Amino acid sequence: MMNPNLKDLQTEYLQRLIVRLKKISNLLNLGHWSELETEFHKLKGNGKTLGFSWVSELAAPIEQLLKTHRRLGTAPSQAEIDQINSSILELERLARDTLKT
Repeated sequence: MMNPNLKDLQTEYLQRLIVRLKKISNLLNLGHWSELETEFHKLKGNGKTLGFSWVSELAAPIEQLLKTHRRLGTAPSQAEIDQINSSILELERLARDTLKT
């Protein structure tokens, strides 16, 4: 049986994640790559901590992509930006679906 406090924390996390993803989407649209990398790094760690491995699995490659571009001093291509956007949308869909269960 799941600890009710953990369930409450998970629910709160998912609700905040949905709001946070809107901020992340805005950072993407503005091309704020460094802040975006930081946000995906946080998502990767926080998701795993609360038992949502799918958050970490979707966030990790995006964080790595942004880290690589930072090291090279380049910006993501349009295809990569589309990939990041798709990951944001998938995270939001999964968060909403998980809240329903």
